[in-house]
Amino acid sequence: MALTDTAIRGLSPKQKPYKKADERGLYLLVQPNGSRWWRFKYSFEGREKGISLGTYPDTPLKSAREKRDAARQLVAKGIDPSVERQAEKHSASITLKDNADDWLAEQTAQDPKTVARMRSRLEEWAYGKLGPRPITAITSGDVLSMLKLCQKKSPDTAHRLRLDLRRIWDYAIREGRTTHNVIMPLMGKTVLAPVVGGHRPGLVNPQEVGGLLRAIDGYQGQATTMLALKIAPYVALRPSELRCSRWRDIDFARKEWRIPPPRMKAKDKVEEHIVPMSKQVIALLRELEHHRGSGDLLLPGTKGKGRPMSDATLNSALRTLGYDTKTQHCIHGWRTTFSTLLNERGDIHPDSIEHQLAHVVGDKTRQAYNRAIKMEVRRPMMQLWANFLDELRDKAPRT
Repeated sequence: MALTDTAIRGLSPKQKPYKKADERGLYLLVQPNGSRWWRFKYSFEGREKGISLGTYPDTPLKSAREKRDAARQLVAKGIDPSVERQAEKHSASITLKDNADDWLAEQTAQDPKTVARMRSRLEEWAYGKLGPRPITAITSGDVLSMLKLCQKKSPDTAHRLRLDLRRIWDYAIREGRTTHNVIMPLMGKTVLAPVVGGHRPGLVNPQEVGGLLRAIDGYQGQATTMLALKIAPYVALRPSELRCSRWRDIDFARKEWRIPPPRMKAKDKVEEHIVPMSKQVIALLRELEHHRGSGDLLLPGTKGKGRPMSDATLNSALRTLGYDTKTQHCIHGWRTTFSTLLNERGDIHPDSIEHQLAHVVGDKTRQAYNRAIKMEVRRPMMQLWANFLDELRDKAPRT
């Protein structure tokens, strides 16, 4: 006969522990001191086993049955509830700092200075109150409070720290240490104040980005300069990679723009950087073909002599449009715009964004894996980005 709350309240302790069965393996163990423990008895791989489900009345009858049903489902899936509980206890004991240290140790392919900066940010802001706590016990609100304190001192650090923590939680999920990423609700563009200024300033407010794109449409200078200004935001290349590109780097059939290793920032790279071309980029390059000279340079300088267009030319064009390239937006700033706005969407993995920026991500094993699949992610990502920029430009007021 199944137990009832009335029957349980009527149970009296005896000199020795005794059991009162409920149903489907659940029973109550009444101790001589009067405490009443819920237990679940089950069979796993031919052996009889049992686990505790809490005490009555802290764990009422209904809750005990729910816990029993959850344990029965694990058994049905071939999972030992006792082993699963031990794994949960182990995960619950792993702190944020433990996870962060393990994640940092994986960043062997990153520049050591970059890893040192990541560690410094974590030590200064995250390790204080949150570091000793189990990662499973930290909430989005806990992290947000810390990020708000950080942004008062440095908005840029807060943005970078948020991305570090998102990757740390991704790592913890991958290792089976937690089940969800509490940073994801904090990735919205309104959660943290936008970054303003910097050595290479870039607009990160969507409305301001749309205004700049609208201004570029009205640029009255050289046609090749205008087209370079239009192409830059879509591809998020480093200015040198954009300016020094050759027509032989453009594969219209595969819709790919390929940057060979010698022209990339990391001179020791052995693989080319591939930019999947959106339909907008292809259309602009086709227009640029009409201005193609006798050489192979995509954007030749106005003085000829086989030299590419200079950084000064593009930044000067931005200043002509009314933008201060030291405090508002420079041609390199499109990379900041790209990274910030795509990361704030929250539905694109940071690794995909980092790969598109030609940043080194992960160890050699992860890099090999990423090379195999990331193009499948980056192609739609770059088209999504181009469409998003068009929407911002179209919504911007005409001047």
